[in-house]
Formats: sequence, structure tokens, C-alpha cells
Amino acid sequence: MKINPKYGDKIISIPGTPVLEYLPFATCEELRVLIYALANQNAQIEDYEKGTGVPREKVAEALKLWRKKDVMTCLGLKKSGFEKTKAKNGKDIEKESENKSEQKSENKAESRADSNTNTKKERAVESKQSGTGALCDGAAANTRALVPSELPLYSSEHINRILEKNRETKSLIDNCQQSLGKIFSIHEVEVILKLKDYLGLDEDFILLLCSHCSKINKTSLRYVEKKATALFDMGITEYAQLEKHLEDLDAAAGLEGKFRKLLGVGERSLTKKEKDALLRWTTLGLSWELIEKAFEVTVDNARKFSLNYMSAVLESWYKDGLLSAKAVSDEGEKQRSQKKPAAKREKKGSFDEDDFFEEALRRSYDS
Repeated sequence: MKINPKYGDKIISIPGTPVLEYLPFATCEELRVLIYALANQNAQIEDYEKGTGVPREKVAEALKLWRKKDVMTCLGLKKSGFEKTKAKNGKDIEKESENKSEQKSENKAESRADSNTNTKKERAVESKQSGTGALCDGAAANTRALVPSELPLYSSEHINRILEKNRETKSLIDNCQQSLGKIFSIHEVEVILKLKDYLGLDEDFILLLCSHCSKINKTSLRYVEKKATALFDMGITEYAQLEKHLEDLDAAAGLEGKFRKLLGVGERSLTKKEKDALLRWTTLGLSWELIEKAFEVTVDNARKFSLNYMSAVLESWYKDGLLSAKAVSDEGEKQRSQKKPAAKREKKGSFDEDDFFEEALRRSYDS
């Protein structure tokens, strides 16, 4: 029997060897806590209780068990009030030596996490200062290739040592291979390590990106690397940001057929500029009804279609909080009623849109 996971747009990575070794002895509550922990790595104790139905005390016990089995580290468990230390009266059951050993493991993990966070912040500042950074809203950004002089160097021996000693990294590589449906060469493994160490991307982020690339039949590690770098330059470096970005991509892709029909281009594929504009509009949460309205206004006022003109119209409406065709029409009526000369009020059309849109575009271009 062969099982093929359907990852979709959300992945839960589970360390294989230690979990499988303890699996025959694990309780239902322990497994529920494990899955929730790996899916929500920044959750608080109270979140576990709601998400798993397991009482707080048992949540803490399960987390400590999985930590003891070397499945995960649990930073901040003491601060939550559930990490026990040996009391003077001897009633607490935790051994002091065990706590010290586990604390050392936590400190090492925390140090690695701080290092990755600092790297990510430094790269983000560099990206912003170089002018390539953008808001995480789907705006276009120039892809910055990884700088060879700054990349970490990995020999084959070094990579093999990493995979032997670091279970999390080995699990990441295994899951990426499974997601992309291929066995990596040593150079492809190096790409994943660079994304993790150089860009400071989390394991779940890399897995979700690989799953997305597989979904669109782009299984080359070169493409994954290029996509990850482009996302980094856009300021998209966290799992939640990537999840939102992929949702926006799906929404834009779902409108491509309608947009081609609106433009009258038949079966021609949209240009990159057209796709970027559509992604930008969906990222802003603009409805198809509003996009159609902007197209009509563009053709009526510019006398021919102009993507720049249409984008300026939509950007202006968005800034003014006009997020529906009705809101646009109501604003046009309001501005028309404020016009004093009667001649202005007798223009053709349901209302005098010309001055309204010209003023809106002027504000958009000025900003």
C-alpha cells in the first residue's frame, strides 16, 4: 500500500525517528498535543487547551514528554508556570539533573533561534535600504540573487555531518523531497540549507513553499531558490505571510479568465504586468465588481484601455475607502450635487463622473 499525502497549502512536519519509536506507547492526548504543537509553534498553554481539548496540566506533561523524547524543544515552559523544579520538601517529582540537562538543550536552541532571527532582521534591513523591499501585499519587487561571497559554503562531508547530527534538518530535507517528488542531489540539499541558514527561513516556511512549487509543477530547486529570494525581497519571511500571499495568488489566478474576457484578448495569456496588477488588486481585497467598474471608467475617460490608468483608478478608490461599485457611484453623486453650475449637472450619463475621476486620478498620481 502506498500513501500519497495531500499537503494543500498547510504542512505539519513531524520528526520521524523519535516519534515512531514512542508511537506504540503514546496516548491519544499526547498525540493530539504533539500535532497541535508542531502546527502552532508559538501557541500558549491556554491555546493548547482550546485547540486539543486536553486539560492544561496534561498539555504541559505531554510537552515535557515529547521534549524528553528529543522530538522538540519547549522554550518558555518554565515561564508558563508548568515547569516543576525540585522543592525543599521533596514533593515535586521533577529531578533537578533532568531540568539542568533540558535547560542546556533549550539554551542551545534559543541561541540558534536568536541567530536566525538576527540574520533575518539584518537581511531585511539590507533589502529595505537597497530599495528592493516592498510591503507584503503582492507589490512587485526586484529579485535579488543570493550573493555568492556571502553564502555559507558546504562541502559534501559537512552536509552529511549536518544530516547525521541534526534530526530537524534531516526531517526537513526528507519532507521537501517528498513534497517535490524527487531525491535531492548534494547540490539540491545545499540549496535548502542556504535558504534555512542564509535567509533564516523557518522549516515550515520552506516546506510550504516547496508544496506550492510542486502544486504548480515547478519542482526545480533552482526555481524554489529564486522564488524564496523574491519572497524575501518582498518582506515575506514568516509562515503566516507566505500563507496569505499564496491565498492571494490563488485568488488572482481564479480571476485571470474573467480578466482576459474583460480585456478582450481571447486565449492569450496575461502578461507579467497584467498578472502583477491583478495580484495587487486581489491583495488589497478589491472585488471583481469594483475591478469591472474601474475598467469601464478607464475606457470611458481614457478613450482606450490603459492598465496604468486603471490601476491608478483602483488605487485612488482604495485610498478613499471606496471598496464597492455602489460606494463609487454614491461618491460620484455626492460630488455632482455639490457642483454649482447647472451646465455641469446636465452632462450625459447617470452622474457627472468625469471631474470626479480626474480629481481622483490627480490625487493618485500626485501621491
